[in-house]
Amino acid sequence: MKLYAMQFFSKTVYKWKRRNTKDVKESLQSGQSLLLPELKVCLKTIKYMFPQETKHILLASTKAVLLDHLCKLLIANYTGGVTQTSKVQPKKGSAMRAVKALPKELLCALYAEIEYPEKEKQWRASFPFGPTDTVNNKQLRWFSYPEIRKQKPLLGIIDSHHILTNLRTKVCKTGIVESGIHGDAWVKVASGNRSNKTGLNLAHVEDLIDRQRNAFAQLTFFVPVQVEMLKNGDKEEAAFCRMVRLWYRADDEGGLSAHVRLRWRLKMRNWLLDRYDQFAFPPPAGYVGGVPIVTYESLLTNIERKLQMYWFTGAFNTRSLTTLDAENFFLAF
Repeated sequence: MKLYAMQFFSKTVYKWKRRNTKDVKESLQSGQSLLLPELKVCLKTIKYMFPQETKHILLASTKAVLLDHLCKLLIANYTGGVTQTSKVQPKKGSAMRAVKALPKELLCALYAEIEYPEKEKQWRASFPFGPTDTVNNKQLRWFSYPEIRKQKPLLGIIDSHHILTNLRTKVCKTGIVESGIHGDAWVKVASGNRSNKTGLNLAHVEDLIDRQRNAFAQLTFFVPVQVEMLKNGDKEEAAFCRMVRLWYRADDEGGLSAHVRLRWRLKMRNWLLDRYDQFAFPPPAGYVGGVPIVTYESLLTNIERKLQMYWFTGAFNTRSLTTLDAENFFLAF
């Protein structure tokens, strides 16, 4: 009956057309020759003939379970279950499929994390000086190094004046919210200009008149502005005013010792580096801790070049490292 059913079932007809009951018995004993459709044909036939005895058999079971049921019904003294050998996927293929399922951004980040330590090591080995240095008895790990042209370092420096005016525009326009610096602190000081006598008014803050004027940029971080912020409870903004003002004084004011200049520059450098995680991928593209990346890199390299100048020249005139004199010279024509 089973052989007859398989000879007329569409998926098994060609295989069993010229076979006999002996072939069916050998297939059951080997447990390897019967396909899942063939097992279901056999069990359907038996369930039709013996519904009560086979009501516990589910045709939706796996091939190994169905083969075990069929053997128990047809083979006398059957004790062991017939195990179906499963085809184990190669580990390489499974790993490849798992990797391909990951987003490309994640794969790039993982690859960068693996490659970064060796690449950074090679990059630091190309420094014209050591990858670290001791400044003010503190070990510094450099963020950047000068460009090398014709085997000589080229210490390109963005002018401090331009960086200061960019900082003024940023804090007055949107603040640096990610770092706890809110533009409202400057608005509150400017709104009370008539009473606090700071000289900072709403035209300087909200309208940002004459954005490139150095005097207005210095006024934004002036001592009276810092004092008013402390009175208003804006401690983070007041501390930022002081830090920016001292950094600019280290670049612009005469008569300061090298020790004082280094201390004020390092304070700003540490604040910047605290907002940058060099081991995070993908790296920041537009902003670092809320600071525009152009301003961030300009300010950080400005500080580091002037620290590195001591390694190349020893003492130097800090105000000589500026482009303003050249700009004013050509502006006269």
